[in-house]
Order: sequence, then C-alpha cells, then structure tokens
Amino acid sequence: MKKIGAADDDLDKFLDLVLKNTVVTFQKDLSSSKVSPVDDGRLRSNWFASVGTNDATTDSLNAPQTDADQLPLDWRKQNNLVNNLPYAERLAFGNYAVNKDPNWFRNYFNTNGQKVVDGAVKKSEGMI
Repeated sequence: MKKIGAADDDLDKFLDLVLKNTVVTFQKDLSSSKVSPVDDGRLRSNWFASVGTNDATTDSLNAPQTDADQLPLDWRKQNNLVNNLPYAERLAFGNYAVNKDPNWFRNYFNTNGQKVVDGAVKKSEGMI
C-alpha cells in the first residue's frame, strides 16, 4: 500500500494519462471518415494536437495525424486539438458538410464525448 504522500504524484500521472488518452482518441476519431466528412481527405488529415497554440496545416490527403501519441500532455497546461484549415470551422459548425449530417461535429461530441473520456479514465486506471 502506498503512503498518502505519494498520492500527489499518482494523481498527476493519472490526470496526464487521462488527458493523453482522451486527446489521442478524439484525434483518431476526427481523423476517420466514419466521423469527419470526406471530400478529398484534407480535413481529416489536419487534426493536430498541441500544448498551447498550433497553427500547422498539411496539404496531405487521407494522411491522418498521430502527433497526440508523442505529445507530452500536461493536464495543468492548455492542450488543444485543432484543425486550422480555413473551411474547418464552417464544416464543423456551419452546416456545410456534403456527405455527413450537417450537425456531424456536435452529434459526435454529444454522442461520444463522455464515452471517450470514460474510456480514457478506465484505460488510465490500469497504467499507474
């Protein structure tokens, strides 16, 4: 049994793992054609994870990012999952999706958001 003094370190490690597992799953999901609308695949290739701001874009088609796997996430810092394409916000919130329900982004988070976080908590529990 661990001493109560070790709880701070374990809690920090646990929260970092929950955050990392959550961001990795959101990035993977949003990079899939199952979730994101696909015309040429550029939208789903531009979901970047970052600590702080990130203005990256890529011209790659159907090459989803996996940078969340390597990102040193810290629950005490601002962590982002961004898509900086000029039309990404319009597709996510402006009802312009061509081959998806116009509310695909909201629907994904309303339906799956809590499940992703719950799954990240369960996965993280066994890692500390």
